[in-house]
Amino acid sequence: MLYYLLYEVLRKYISPLNVFRYITVRTVYASLTAMFLALVFQRWVAY
Repeated sequence: MLYYLLYEVLRKYISPLNVFRYITVRTVYASLTAMFLALVFQRWVAY
């Protein structure tokens, strides 16, 4: 959903968002999102 919003819709208006067409950038953002979610929910899942 974010990919569609950031790349398909908003790239026409904000040109730096063209960076989202590279797989490496999307991989980095997916990894950072997963790490953030793991840090936030680690105590809830552990118990």
